[in-house]
Amino acid sequence: METREMTRKASRSRDMLLDLEERVVNLKDSLGDVKKTLEEVKRRIVELDLKEEQLNEVKRSCFLRIVGSSNSGSNCAFNIGKQRLAKPFDVRRIFVFKLFFEIVGGANVALVSNYCANELCGIVAEEWERGSSLDGWNKRWEIALCKAYERADNAFKDEALAPKSVGSTALVLIVSPCQIIAANCGDSRAVLCRGAQAIPLTVDQKPDRADESERITSSGGRILNWGCLRVEGILSMSRAIGDHDLKPWVISVPEVTFTTRTKEDECLILASDGLWDVLSNDDVVKLARKELRQRHRLAGANKSSFPPAWHVSQHVLKQALDAYSLDNISVIVVDLKNPKLKPQEKP
Repeated sequence: METREMTRKASRSRDMLLDLEERVVNLKDSLGDVKKTLEEVKRRIVELDLKEEQLNEVKRSCFLRIVGSSNSGSNCAFNIGKQRLAKPFDVRRIFVFKLFFEIVGGANVALVSNYCANELCGIVAEEWERGSSLDGWNKRWEIALCKAYERADNAFKDEALAPKSVGSTALVLIVSPCQIIAANCGDSRAVLCRGAQAIPLTVDQKPDRADESERITSSGGRILNWGCLRVEGILSMSRAIGDHDLKPWVISVPEVTFTTRTKEDECLILASDGLWDVLSNDDVVKLARKELRQRHRLAGANKSSFPPAWHVSQHVLKQALDAYSLDNISVIVVDLKNPKLKPQEKP
């Protein structure tokens, strides 16, 4: 009787062992399938990354057909559209289409100007995301831009990044289907060509401006004439990112403007002071408009790989150099007649 019971138990144990072995085999097969799936996922990720990069290249190519840029000298930096079409704006569906342009310049460009050129767009995006539209669309943009400039300025409180005597101008333009938003800190300038009219989107922030002079002197600062009017006899502009040895008189608060777009808008010209020192707004718009219209007429017959706006920026730069500009020059020209940048039709 005991032998029979032991035989039954042994048989059950063998069955359980066989069942366990079968489960182990199945598990190994499943692990093999999981490994294959993971390898397939990795392969797909690589393919997607490649396609994303190809898409970014197409976007950058399309962007460069809208924008032309030129510069002379080594103390100015400009950032025109690196990853601007994908982030931070259009993916959030704020507008149908949005572009971000900036031009920065100043002494020790590698320390401050390059930081602004590389980081300011992302900071603006973050501040926009944190904001609220309860106070209105324009107010949200103004707050986001002011906070972004403040963050960029605060980064240079750390002397490990740059000496306190180093600073930069920063001019940002955001183009939407219905308006152009300009934020300016310093003496770079943006001008809109609307038909034959030159419309300034920014006002240079210099110590010779009555309101800026009052702000500086009322807070204990001095404006001295050293070749030109300068804050404490040092800096020829009244606002900048950096220049912490001249705080609180030199501030980083940008002046923000909003301009409604029209069908007559032809192009935007953003440039550092080296251009505006020798050419007026009207001069630049006249030059840019004539060259841009000529390049548009030639676009069909001319197989140039450069967009019309690039030729315009080169032409404007050459005129400034011919006028013996003594400062470095950075120029960005934005072709608003490009189909991708046409203003929004009113219903």
